[in-house]
Formats: sequence, structure tokens, C-alpha cells
Amino acid sequence: DETLESIIGKDPLPFIAPADRPTFLEHLAQARSKIARGEIYLQSRSGKLIPVQVALSGLEIAGNQSVCLVATDLTEYKLNIEMRREAEAVAQAKDDFIAMLSHELRNPLSRVLIASGDCESDTALAPELRGIFRMIRENIESEARLIDDLLDHTRIRRGKLHVQLEAIDLHQVLNQVIQTMTPDFRSRKLQFITELKAERHNVRGDAGRLTQVFLNLLKNALKFTAPSGTVHLRSRNQGKRIQIEITDTGIGIEPDVIGKIFDPFAQGKQRGDHKFGGLGLGLAISKALVELHEASITAFSNGKGKGATFTVELATVAATPKQSETPPAFIPREEQSRRILLVDDHEATLQTLSRILRRWGYGVETAICVKEALDVAAKKPFDLLISDVGLPDGSGLDIMREVKERYGLRGIALSGYGTEEDIRQSRDAGFGEHLIKPISFTALRTAIQRTVAA
Repeated sequence: DETLESIIGKDPLPFIAPADRPTFLEHLAQARSKIARGEIYLQSRSGKLIPVQVALSGLEIAGNQSVCLVATDLTEYKLNIEMRREAEAVAQAKDDFIAMLSHELRNPLSRVLIASGDCESDTALAPELRGIFRMIRENIESEARLIDDLLDHTRIRRGKLHVQLEAIDLHQVLNQVIQTMTPDFRSRKLQFITELKAERHNVRGDAGRLTQVFLNLLKNALKFTAPSGTVHLRSRNQGKRIQIEITDTGIGIEPDVIGKIFDPFAQGKQRGDHKFGGLGLGLAISKALVELHEASITAFSNGKGKGATFTVELATVAATPKQSETPPAFIPREEQSRRILLVDDHEATLQTLSRILRRWGYGVETAICVKEALDVAAKKPFDLLISDVGLPDGSGLDIMREVKERYGLRGIALSGYGTEEDIRQSRDAGFGEHLIKPISFTALRTAIQRTVAA
């Protein structure tokens, strides 16, 4: 087969693929007055097509008009583009699979979580039985966090993980994290010491994402520290920055792996070949979230069996942030007459959720599809819509658009999908809150109170 070098000095036309010869002749004509460029294919004797970039320009040699042709082989360039496209297609297919898998897992998990939470809060049941349901609920919530970690890791890889920065009180965030984690430390018989001594603790941050970071770090300390051990959380100022330090007396980190502690899926190699469970994504996600805050996170350990220390450092801001109100733990009397339209196509979930909402003091009407929901909404006045997004005859988004336009209703979406695009579509339809399954009762109650108060 011919190479580009083998046709130097020859008439190129016979080597050009027949389909590209008219294009080449056009470039040749243009070359007499200007430089002409384009892509064509050469064809070898065996029929192999070779993509080339051609540049033609007119020039005068010894009084004769000639054309200079420069051809560049694009075979490797085209191959690299194709390989990159295939890799992107594979990555997109994998991400789509993870999103679909998470949705398929979330729906049954949500049903089990709602049912177990309902039984756990039923005072008519024996304490031992309620304890079993609490154990079921806690394990389902752990499974849900694994799904969240996978989705967050996907967003990080594709550059789609975002934070919404505003002035917040970091001590307020930490106090909420402490309240959440304290029962877990008590159940494991670990000493949990907190010292929030930083005088300047206002930062620009995303309260929800920073909560995720510190929950990850404390759960990590809890996992790798044996009963009777100690976990210490401190805050202090270093110049114009605030340092949050979490120290444990756990199994420690060996020197040869501490540099890889924030790598995705690294936990098994670093801490005992999955002896302690988990996917090994928590620290990688925490590092990505901290860096989105233009902050830093570091790990230190004196070695195996000597515990570990994780330090997060953020810049402080002078402005005093607006203190957010903590949702009340009870339903105010003026909310007890609120009427809720609840929509879900799974009958058992619908009945369990409606029973819980009535127990909280709300009036509830139910529907299992878009048509039934719109019919019910036309007959009775409601204050709030709580709807599953995926319904057999349409979408909860369709219901929200209709009842918002007709009756001015506010709404809370329940969905197994939780990407930024899913949440955006939910907001655009008129939902004020988007709860990702499996939903906790605390998250649902807080969302209701926030939506009603909006």
C-alpha cells in the first residue's frame, strides 16, 4: 500500500478516493487565488481509505504557475477521537445504569423504611419489638447512604457536584451533627468529647454539604474505634481560618497508605480488606466537597493501632450570618388543621404514610394516579401536595403544575431519582421540596413545616 511519502512528486488525483475527487478539484481551483484547506480521503490499491488534511496554495516556479499540496495523515487523530467518544459513551452508560439502579433500589427501601419507622413509633408495640424495627430502620438508612455515595461519586467524576455557598455559622452545623451522632457513640460505648472553642466560626459554605462531610468523618471514626475508645471533635482558630479536628483512638493508618486515604474505593486496602464494611467512598467525597469550598482536609496517624486525626480547615468571614431557625420538634396547633393531598401508586406505602401524617395531626386525602389526584383536588381544598414523581398515568410534576396554577398549592416531591436535573425539573414544576427516597420521618416532617411556613 502507498504511504504519503511514496506519492510525493506524483499526480495526487489517482490516489484520492473517487467520492472526494470533485472536492479536491474545487480546492485546487481555489488555490490559484488563496490557500485552500479541507479534509479528504486517499485510497490505496487495496481499497483502504486514509483520512488526510490537505492545504493547497498557488506559487510561481521559473515563471510557471504551480500548486503546492501539503497532506497530513489524520488516521491517529481520528482514532483517538473515536476512542474518546466510545469511552464517553461507556461512562455515560455506566452513569445511567447507576442512576437507574439507585432508583430501583430506593423504591423498595423506601417502603421498608416507612413501614419500619411506623412500627418503631407505635407505642402499642412491646419495647423489644420496637427495638427490632429501629434496627431495621437504621440498617435501611445505611443502605440508602451507600446509594447516595455512589451517586455523589458519579457527579464528582463528571464535574457535576456543586455547592451553594452562603454565610453560615459552622458551629451551628457542628452542633446539629453532634446531636445526630451522639446516640450512635453511646450505643457503641465510645467516649465522644466535643470542644468548640473557635471564637470566629462564620464561614461561606453549603450547610448541607458540610454536614455531610463531618458526618462522614465522625462515622469513619465510629467505625474504626473499638468500644471504650474515644473520639474527640475540636474547633479552633488559626489566624483568619477555622480548623475542625476529629481525633480517634482507633486502628490507625499505616504510613504507606495514608497518602491514598482519600482515593475512591480505597478503604478495603487501607483498613482491613472490608472488615469494617462500606464502599470506601466517604473520604473521597468529603475531600471533593471540602475542595469545592476552597478549603483543605488532611489525615494524620502515628501508625497502626495509634488512632487517626482528620483536620478540615476553612476561611472565616467577618459578617455575622443569618441564623437559620431549627424546625420545631412538634406540630404547632395552627398546623394541625392543614389538609394534605398524598399521591403514591404503591398502596401499602400510601396507607402507611397517610396513617403517619394523620398521627401527626394533618388531614389527609389520598390518590394513586394523576387523574385521581386532580379529581380529588377539584372537589376539596388542600394546603399541601405530597406526591411521588413516577406514576402509572403520568408524573407528579404534572399534578404539581396543575394544582399550583389552579389552586396555588405548594408541594413536596418524593422521588427515587436525585440528580441535579431531577431536582431542577421538580423545582420548575412548582415543588418547594424534593425528598429522595428512602425518606426519613424527620426529613418529611421538616420539609412539611418548611413548606407550610414558606
